[in-house]
Amino acid sequence: MVTLNDGTVVKLRDHVRDPCQPTAVLKTQSGQSIEMDRMRRFDLSDWNAADRKGTAHVTLVNGDTFDAKVEGCAIVGSNDLGDYRGDFATVRSVEFIR
Repeated sequence: MVTLNDGTVVKLRDHVRDPCQPTAVLKTQSGQSIEMDRMRRFDLSDWNAADRKGTAHVTLVNGDTFDAKVEGCAIVGSNDLGDYRGDFATVRSVEFIR
């Protein structure tokens, strides 16, 4: 489930990813790749659309939380209406319903 900055909610199927990454990961600026399968949710803040970087508050499936500087371009997925693409600059949070 993707919540946009304007409050719009888009429900997506399981295969949510960043098309700028070769696999379904959230890439940190320190070089760590966090697999989306290990996350319950992440919230974006301080997003700079020009350099595609910002801060993410990440909650893992096991309940651990942390903040990380991340980089990325978009969230893509699909639902019953078709394909979806939302630039990180417009995304407030992504919650994985498992």
